[in-house]
Amino acid sequence: MAEPRPRILIIDDDPHLGDTFRLAWERDLDIECAYDPESGLKKLRSAIYDVAMVDLVFKVKDGSGRIEDLELGAALCRRIKKDWPLVRVVIGSGYVTPSRIIEIMATAQADYCFEKGVGAAVETLRPKLLELARMARRDRLDQEARMRPGLTENSEKALKSDLRKALQETKGNVSKAAEILPISRRSIYTYVKRFGIVLQKFRTPK
Repeated sequence: MAEPRPRILIIDDDPHLGDTFRLAWERDLDIECAYDPESGLKKLRSAIYDVAMVDLVFKVKDGSGRIEDLELGAALCRRIKKDWPLVRVVIGSGYVTPSRIIEIMATAQADYCFEKGVGAAVETLRPKLLELARMARRDRLDQEARMRPGLTENSEKALKSDLRKALQETKGNVSKAAEILPISRRSIYTYVKRFGIVLQKFRTPK
């Protein structure tokens, strides 16, 4: 069975940007768009997403009807991380310096920050989104495994066999074995200890 494609939610008040990313990534990513923070939260409540891609600045009308640019993205990212902790969050901002990126990521509690410039972002963001989506799915699988009452004897034997095969194939490389299974590196170490597997036996001597 083919692995489901990563699901990305773009929350940005610029429809052109969302359409551009959707057309560029439609071959291997499922893209949905929301054009304001509240619509984005509504979509997150109704479906499972791997990554939320959030704009830092949104245009908002004040009481007199005047449009203002407000930095709502950081608070939105924090809300997403609080309510949907398995979703990876990417935040975009225009004309950022390295120090500003660090500041934005810390304030927003984001997993990644990029400079908005559609041409460059299309090329650089895709592999990062795929990486973050894999991490989100791996964590989701781990959570589902922890919620089970326990492994049956047969499923435990199957997991032990798959783990040994993955470690054999990767010569004991835990990170690569985690991608094959897929489970997190932390879970591999947990199962290695549980099953009494000696990692050094799989590693090629120097």
